[in-house]
Amino acid sequence: MTKGLVRFQKTGYHLHFITFSCYQRLPYLGNPEARDQFEQSLEKIRTRYSFLVHGYVVMPEHVHLLVSEPKEVILAKAIQALKLSVSVQQRRTRFWQKRHYDLNVYTDDKRLEKLRYIHRNPVTRGLVAQPEDWKWSSFRHWKTAGRGTVTIGTDLISSSEPTSQRRDVGHPIKNNVLHGEFTTDTATEMTPEIFGHSNKINDAAWGIFDDVTRAVVKLDT
Repeated sequence: MTKGLVRFQKTGYHLHFITFSCYQRLPYLGNPEARDQFEQSLEKIRTRYSFLVHGYVVMPEHVHLLVSEPKEVILAKAIQALKLSVSVQQRRTRFWQKRHYDLNVYTDDKRLEKLRYIHRNPVTRGLVAQPEDWKWSSFRHWKTAGRGTVTIGTDLISSSEPTSQRRDVGHPIKNNVLHGEFTTDTATEMTPEIFGHSNKINDAAWGIFDDVTRAVVKLDT
């Protein structure tokens, strides 16, 4: 293990913000076919090792994930299996850098911060104008609750609860259950503001999204 690198796994309830890169930061995921294949591998490994994917983005030369801990094995083993699956299918001996970055995410604020970072990454890099324009991320699911290749866990409950006690409450904004003063209609009416195209409006709207999501999380627990 790299000196100074400390990873806390098997905590029972932490989420993990994972980043890993292609070998020498080369754009091995630079074409749609490779990114599609990564999504397929992610879903297979998610199912095999029983963990939740709350957010992800596949960039041309790296990947970000926001995931729960597997039920039976340490997360590092699942990530290793994911990287191996992709490299074998791509027929490259050196597809990935050996190590990955793993940050424990144990507060609601940090979880929302990392999810927002993941979804805005393609925009920040100048690949697309809006997060929804990048196909290879979890953003479209969070916006529309539509199903994609990767099953997205949208429980969004307080990280103070153990993983075993979590339950999926559906889409955090367009939920079919009443949460106090927040109803489906109220949340739906806010959606155009949240996903507006003006950068100034977008920044403010993301703050509204965070506030509403945090409120739904607390009301549901």
